[in-house]
Amino acid sequence: MKRIRIRVAYDGTAYTGFQKQGDGTAVQDILEAAVFAATGERVRSLGASRTDAGVHARDNILVFDSRHPIPADRWSYALNCHLPEDIVVFHSEIVAADHHPLRQHYKKTYEYHVTQARFPNPLTARYSWWIREVLDVEVMRCAMKKLIGRHDFEAFRGGTHEYKSTVRTIYTADVSQRGEEIILSVTGDGFLYNMVRIIAGTVIYAGKGKFGPDRIDEMLRTRDRLLSGPTAPACGLVLARIEETDNPDNM
Repeated sequence: MKRIRIRVAYDGTAYTGFQKQGDGTAVQDILEAAVFAATGERVRSLGASRTDAGVHARDNILVFDSRHPIPADRWSYALNCHLPEDIVVFHSEIVAADHHPLRQHYKKTYEYHVTQARFPNPLTARYSWWIREVLDVEVMRCAMKKLIGRHDFEAFRGGTHEYKSTVRTIYTADVSQRGEEIILSVTGDGFLYNMVRIIAGTVIYAGKGKFGPDRIDEMLRTRDRLLSGPTAPACGLVLARIEETDNPDNM
């Protein structure tokens, strides 16, 4: 028995998220079906990041056990033969038998994409949030910088899921602009449900002039979700990168 780790990119538009929901419409379901088609084995896989419905990824991780003799570096080719064109395995390798993606020390980078323009662009509509108003990118950048460090992000948590702790570490947070495209980028040791989308909605509100960057300090201090901005649409969010780290604070 070998434990295989694959790295996968996908357009999340058509899926109910990465993690299995029981109805066969998650990215994880499609990947497990591809393993069965390639090997005849029904596997129980483990994912590294549970992206939501409509969220995309350039780099997510899935781990599963197999007895099949496919060489480690050929799994990507074997699986891609049985995957739809909006899901691609771009790397495969053998890892230790006790490797568990939710217990590894990973740091994750998410990007949130905004199209700021007078009219929507049909070529980017699936992958960004169209905003008509002119955004103050420098104000947005100052707001993002306030998030760097180890904080309680209760004010940026969506849903009702209970966590042992809502404290997370943000290593980097920045905003860049290329023409009509504005990209919010954040790297951390872990993220709460909808956390990046709420960060995006909050920072964009700051860019619209609804409040100043210092309001972020109050959100972190009071832990009050009512002070932060809206949850940005899923289409603009991309899981950009997952990196292994020795940081013991990884959640």
